[in-house]
Amino acid sequence: MPIVLDIITGLGGGGAERVLYNLITHSQANCFQHIVISLTDMGEYGEPLKGRGIEVHCLYLNKNPILGIYKSYKLIKLISPDIIQTWLYHADFLGLIIGKLAGIKNIIWNIRASVLPNNKGFYKTKFIRRLCSVLSSLPTAIIYCAESARKEHGRIGYKNKQEVVINNGYDLDKFKYCELTRREKRKKYNISEKDIVIGNIGRFDYTKNHELLLHAFAEVKKYISSFKLVIVGRGIDSNNAKLMEWIKEYALEDNILLLGHIPDVEHLYPMFDILVSSSRVEGFPNVIAEAMASQIPCIVTNAGDSAHIVGDIGIIVPIDSVTELSAAILNMLNQNKIELYQKGLCARNRVADNFSLTTMVIKYENLYQQIIDKNLIFEK
Repeated sequence: MPIVLDIITGLGGGGAERVLYNLITHSQANCFQHIVISLTDMGEYGEPLKGRGIEVHCLYLNKNPILGIYKSYKLIKLISPDIIQTWLYHADFLGLIIGKLAGIKNIIWNIRASVLPNNKGFYKTKFIRRLCSVLSSLPTAIIYCAESARKEHGRIGYKNKQEVVINNGYDLDKFKYCELTRREKRKKYNISEKDIVIGNIGRFDYTKNHELLLHAFAEVKKYISSFKLVIVGRGIDSNNAKLMEWIKEYALEDNILLLGHIPDVEHLYPMFDILVSSSRVEGFPNVIAEAMASQIPCIVTNAGDSAHIVGDIGIIVPIDSVTELSAAILNMLNQNKIELYQKGLCARNRVADNFSLTTMVIKYENLYQQIIDKNLIFEK
């Protein structure tokens, strides 16, 4: 059976890691064998992968880079995969170099982001991405999670004869509306059935633009005060001094619920009435499609492929616009329950028609087979 060796920067709770997990656990077991190398540690998905019988190796490059690189070379030689598939820029760079040195001919890069912000926290990542752009003709193929990502990387110098866009896919049996779950979660968090609940899911990070989110809801509160804004993600809790400062500044203490990092977010979506994404930067944001699959209407900024995901079902606003975002939220909140219900149904149907997990897995496996058969014909 052909072996696909997935090399990823880490196995934390991010979008790329979740897509890798879904791809591996929903692949046809008799077609390809997946083995995973994490450049760092087991993170959130390492143990669940091992629990599904997947071989997982951790290199801990962040603790001992030289030893980790040596181990990666030895592992690649030992495994001798038919294909190396790398996830995220650091893994793209190291996987290509070490894979070539180990004699592996078929190497796929998997690009998961579009624009990187002009923020000092991204300088190292931008440097690695620049190195990758110089080497971008060397991989056998490059997968982009979004058309916006393909265009942006082409703009900064990525050039490869074999490029393909494979959108993320979603399990509609996992992400679905459930009235019982809605009631249970609202009861758990002491939220009334009469309250309007707006959800936002994303780690505390410059790219997610939580200050814009809070500023917009401060404007909304001038007209509608009976709402709860539920924010979920790593670093989203009362220990976050900056976040608490913003909440106080915008006088939202009575309207905010901070839940921190929750792995099983599919159980949260049903308690929302609306989901708002305030991001500055995205690739193909899982949160938006997951919410839509759960019949939750979405308001999104025009970041990455967010607009492509919602289509004409949700509301799209410019990045960094408090005025536009607050107006969109008010627009949605002023719609009646029947209108929101209809939007939710349309949202789920859009995900089912365009972004199913089955379709994503088939596209990946078709690509692997094309590469092994040396039959590379791609649609740009």
